[in-house]
Amino acid sequence: MPYKGDWLEVEYSNLPGPCNIKVHSAKPFFCKHLKEVCITSLHGRNGVIDNTIFFILDSLKLPDGFIPKKYDIVDVDVVESIQSCYVWRAISMNPV
Repeated sequence: MPYKGDWLEVEYSNLPGPCNIKVHSAKPFFCKHLKEVCITSLHGRNGVIDNTIFFILDSLKLPDGFIPKKYDIVDVDVVESIQSCYVWRAISMNPV
């Protein structure tokens, strides 16, 4: 699910009339998988991985029972996103 700030590739068409756009598909503009990275900070429901990747616990896909903690080593899937001073946002996280 896209989050505010995510870069998306969108396929759409213009329909007759003012401001009528039909969206056919939307997907992350760029995504990648990273292995064995460290959670470097946690602040309430938000955190940072390797000082470069932002995450929001409420929009993060986690394995059942896993609660991320500072210094955990994890594998993550990230998407390009503008989040404050970060350009990546984690969308899923698994402990190593």
